[in-house]
Amino acid sequence: SATQEGGGIVRADRKGTGLVRITQVEARTDQVRGSTGLMTGEPSTLRFTYKAQRVPLPVHLVVDLINSRGEYCLHLNSDKLNKLIQLNDLQGVICCHMPRCHLVAGAYGMDVKVCASSGDVLDYTQHAVSIQVNEGDFYGQGRAPVPGTGSVLVDYAFGTDPPGREG
Repeated sequence: SATQEGGGIVRADRKGTGLVRITQVEARTDQVRGSTGLMTGEPSTLRFTYKAQRVPLPVHLVVDLINSRGEYCLHLNSDKLNKLIQLNDLQGVICCHMPRCHLVAGAYGMDVKVCASSGDVLDYTQHAVSIQVNEGDFYGQGRAPVPGTGSVLVDYAFGTDPPGREG
């Protein structure tokens, strides 16, 4: 169970040293004012409000999204981009911008982990929040993907080999 303490969520199953704590997560579609949730095919941002015990502090953020079938379908990791996030304030927001949301509409659970540059886990919560991905026109054809055909959409094209002989 979760309880409120000082504006943040405290959970018994939370792990890590506590040097940094994620206190709130917001999912927004960038070009939709006041949006709550992401939208398939649209530029989107995940916002992670944090509290730190000391600064400056270089960290990595790891985010996993889990679909309604319990499948891990998206892994975002600043370390994989060789990107340290420098926390310079005791409270602030870490943003993860996605130029295009590749997820199909639905509810997704989110695991959130903050690690020091050394790899030590500072904060880790499994199923920290649930976010909503709203239906959008990913392929620009005026229709949404068929439900149940997967969780992730990719850009692709069909053609023949060699190109140009499609007829």
